[in-house]
Amino acid sequence: MSKFLKFFPKQQQKDVANDLFGYKEYVATFTKAGTAAPVMTILNSKAPNFLSGIVAAHGGATGLIAFNKTNGFPEGRVICIVNQIYGASGSANKILVNMEESDVNTLYVYSKDGSDVATNGVDLAQIIIRVY
Repeated sequence: MSKFLKFFPKQQQKDVANDLFGYKEYVATFTKAGTAAPVMTILNSKAPNFLSGIVAAHGGATGLIAFNKTNGFPEGRVICIVNQIYGASGSANKILVNMEESDVNTLYVYSKDGSDVATNGVDLAQIIIRVY
């Protein structure tokens, strides 16, 4: 498909991709230590339906990660999938997603340890955000 799209101007490429896919998507892996911002590795930045402009940050409370994009998460049009991958430390952290319908700018992800206590550490996790 990308070979076909290269014959169109950039904006038309985006429009065609949006019409074909029906959504924009952000796919990344991330780690997090302490109150520092998560370290993101974006996996689909070259995809024609890439959802750009998302900034990940520490959410201000233990275990809270905020994914921010101005007007990026319209009510009822967002799907978010997060998976924890156990790292070398063998942690049993859980990753939970909380989307506040009144806030179209921020999507929150919570990290909890095996005892269900909020924790700032994430060995390695995957996130997929789709906006339809």
